[in-house]
Amino acid sequence: MQQESQQNYNQDKNYQKLQKFLCKICLEIASEPVITDCGHLYCWECLYQWAQNLKQKHRDQICPQCKSQIDIDKVTTVYTDGEEQQNKENSNITHIVNQQTIGNLNQFTAISEYILGGFILIIRLKDIDEKIEKLKNQQESIEQSINDSMIDKEPSDERTEKLELLNKLKAEYDKSQKKINWYKRNDPERKEQLEQDQENLKVKTNHWIDQLFEVKKFLMNKGMSDDDIFNAFQIPADIDNI
Repeated sequence: MQQESQQNYNQDKNYQKLQKFLCKICLEIASEPVITDCGHLYCWECLYQWAQNLKQKHRDQICPQCKSQIDIDKVTTVYTDGEEQQNKENSNITHIVNQQTIGNLNQFTAISEYILGGFILIIRLKDIDEKIEKLKNQQESIEQSINDSMIDKEPSDERTEKLELLNKLKAEYDKSQKKINWYKRNDPERKEQLEQDQENLKVKTNHWIDQLFEVKKFLMNKGMSDDDIFNAFQIPADIDNI
């Protein structure tokens, strides 16, 4: 009787010990057991799935047993034997190596993107320099065209206008001179009036000769040579040389 009681006691004690290693989720001996901060033991896989379900429902991670808030990434692993511990260590080493590899790849990618960005920037700057140089050449060409236009067209128009006026005045002067010569022979009184009109015409004509000299000065400032100006038109010193 006493032996049977002792046996029952030992069974109860073993059962209590066994209860300590039961996962409170699957109610079996914990596989890869982990302990939460609140002190409860679970299978790692069971607790992980529990946490994922809560996450999908947008709920906080809590202990299945006492409902205390837990952090699945901070649970404590319980090693049941040397082989499992070795597997866990190997898994940790693999994880570290993978993380380092990922880190190296990320660093290499960042450096590659930086170098590529540098090349792209150089190409863009070169393209901008070429466009600036092209715009400078266009600007110089436009400025040269403007200068040529001022030399070839505007002064030419002004020159033509003044020469036409000068020729008209010269014709009037010649006409008046013929009248004076006629009246010298036939009407001396009328000759004096014509001489006064001719003097007024002479003053007016000399004024336009001065204007032509201004055109000549303008053309010289614009780069035309004396030969070009000479070939363009003859400027008399005064009306007596016409």
